[in-house]
Amino acid sequence: MPATNLRLLKKLLLQRFHLKFGLSVLQVKGLTRMAVDGEGLQSKVTLNDGYKMPLFGLGVFKALGDDGKEAVKFALQNGYRMIDTAALYGNEAEVGQAIKDSGLKREDIFVVTKLQSNAHGYNQCLEAFNLSLKKLDIDYVDFYLIHSPTPGENINFTKPC
Repeated sequence: MPATNLRLLKKLLLQRFHLKFGLSVLQVKGLTRMAVDGEGLQSKVTLNDGYKMPLFGLGVFKALGDDGKEAVKFALQNGYRMIDTAALYGNEAEVGQAIKDSGLKREDIFVVTKLQSNAHGYNQCLEAFNLSLKKLDIDYVDFYLIHSPTPGENINFTKPC
């Protein structure tokens, strides 16, 4: 997608759905080399496990209710392939419905959600993750982050689920 079309899409999302977002890219000279495939909204970076992650995504903080759902659907139907939500945002159900309503295959969308800071124990983490999956109404997320890491609270990822 040419840069002018990308700017227009961002303007439409801002005007129609009152969403503000930005793109930040950090480059550490000489330390990291990433291969970027594609252009514009279709740009992807290859992670160290070979999985490809879109460079552009729609963050949906404060995108609630029908407006939030419609914003996600609109973005997906206009080229966005990553949606960044979180349990804390209270909109995982709307994001999940928008994914279904978009007409795209689930595997063509990169979904990011995050663990709340009050669920950093192992069992709490599993419960929170499964609740996010249920609210999103999808079988998997592509990227699960700790929203606000808390010192002293460690999740033992070596335990079998």
